[in-house]
Amino acid sequence: MSRIERAFEDWKRLNLLTARASLRRFQGGSNVGFICRIDGRAVILTAAVYLCIMLSHGRYTISSLIPFSVYPLILLSLSGIPWRWTLKQLMCIMPFILFMGIWFPIVDREPMDVIFIGKIAAGWIGFATLILRAVLSVTTALGLLGVLGWPGIMRALSGLKIPAIVRIPAELLHRHLFDVLETAGRMLRARELRGGKRMTLRDWSAFCGQLLLRSIAKGERIEQALECRGFVGEWPTLYPSRWSYRDTLWTILWIAFFAGLKWGTLSSLLGKWLLGNTGY
Repeated sequence: MSRIERAFEDWKRLNLLTARASLRRFQGGSNVGFICRIDGRAVILTAAVYLCIMLSHGRYTISSLIPFSVYPLILLSLSGIPWRWTLKQLMCIMPFILFMGIWFPIVDREPMDVIFIGKIAAGWIGFATLILRAVLSVTTALGLLGVLGWPGIMRALSGLKIPAIVRIPAELLHRHLFDVLETAGRMLRARELRGGKRMTLRDWSAFCGQLLLRSIAKGERIEQALECRGFVGEWPTLYPSRWSYRDTLWTILWIAFFAGLKWGTLSSLLGKWLLGNTGY
C-alpha cells in the first residue's frame, strides 16, 4: 500500500468517526451521551477560548500548561476517538514540531533552575513548551472532530454567524479531498500494475499535473451539480440548533476553569513546585 493510499485510509477512518458523531447528534433522545446534547456553538466557543488562553502563555511556562491538558483529554474521551489512532496522528506532526523547536536550546542558552533536574538551558524549557502546545492544540482539534463531526462544526460556525465565504470553501475542500486522495491512489495503482518503475522527479511532476487537471474537472462537475440543485450559498439544515441551559452551564464552567488556570493560583502553585522559585 502506497503512502497516498495509507493517508486515504486514515482520512476515511476519521470521516467515519465524525460521521458517527453527526449521526448521534441527529438521533438525539435519551440514549446518546451528554456531550451529544451540548449545542455545537457552545463546544466551539469553549474550544476557541481554551486555545486563546492556552496559547497566550509565555515561552517558559510549561508547568502552567500542564493543567490545561484536562480539557482535551475530557473532549477526546467523550468523542469516542481511539487513543491509539490519536497518538498516531500526533506522531505524524511531531517531526515538524521538532524541526521548529530544535533551535531553541542552541539560541537560548541562559541557565535556568529546574527542580529534580538542576540547571539547564532555558531553550530546553521553551522547546518542551512548544511540543506541549502543539500536542494540546492537535488533541483539541481531534476532539472537536470526534464530538461534532465536520458537518456539525460547519453548522455551529453558521450559528455563530461566521461568513459563508469562510465556511463553504472549507466544507467543499473537506469533501473534495477524499475524491482527490482516492483518484491519486487509483493512478498510482494503475501505474504499478502496468509495471511502472520508481517515480522520478519528472514523473511526479507529470503525475501532479494530471491529478490537478482531474481535480479541476471534478470541481466543475460539482459546481454544475450544485447549481442544478438550486444552491444559493447556504446548506439547508434538517433541524435547527437550540441553545439551552446546559449549553450556558457548559460554556460558563469551562471558561471559568480556563480563567482560573490562567489568572488564578492553581497554575502558579504548580509552577513553583515544579520549577522552584526562579521567576519563570
